[in-house]
Amino acid sequence: MNSLILETQNLTKSFTGFTAVNNVSLSFKPQSITAIIGPNGAGKTTFVNLCTGMFKPDSGRIIFNGEDITNFSPEKRVQLGISRTFQIVNIFPKLTVMQNVKIPLLSKGRIEELENILGIFQLGEKKDVPASELSHGDQKILEMAMAMATKPKILFLDEPMAGVNPAERSRIVNLIKDLRYEEKLTIIIVEHDMDVVFRIAQRITVMNRGSVIADGTPDEIRNNATVKEIYLRGVEV
Repeated sequence: MNSLILETQNLTKSFTGFTAVNNVSLSFKPQSITAIIGPNGAGKTTFVNLCTGMFKPDSGRIIFNGEDITNFSPEKRVQLGISRTFQIVNIFPKLTVMQNVKIPLLSKGRIEELENILGIFQLGEKKDVPASELSHGDQKILEMAMAMATKPKILFLDEPMAGVNPAERSRIVNLIKDLRYEEKLTIIIVEHDMDVVFRIAQRITVMNRGSVIADGTPDEIRNNATVKEIYLRGVEV
């Protein structure tokens, strides 16, 4: 097994008038949970978009399992084992839960795994329910199930707790932990809920204005003066 599953080297992406990701070099170990945090506009989602192929970087490289994937399409990255969810839930609302999960399974020729995936995400009893009728938390979980149906090695979760009530939040936290251990997944989560971040992350990366300003264990980040000043001021963590 490679000691690193994903590495970015001097990754930079600019849009008109500002640099969204500025010379970011990060590496991620297999079967780890890393949280990326920071103020709005820090570059967190742009970083995820670069890693998953939604955007092409202006400069820098992305290495996945030792292979340079910088110019690979999103579809090619999914084939290699990179999947994601989105800030705004990306599901098929008129289709049932089962049909939503079937779509990525059919693309992989793995339809026999349908019941197992529904079971992992506790969606079996809701498999015939139209996705539009699910609670917001269950829609987030369905999107995670669809991402898992592609059999990823690394899963990016972009604000999975946004708009989710406390009971559903606890369920999603437990699912994330289980995915890491039972499915041997590497998980990178962008999240504003600091309680969740400090409960599940082994490592926390803090971004501000496109740059990484801190990277370390939860305790190191909790006690980092710069992070406290820029992002965690007044937050109990």
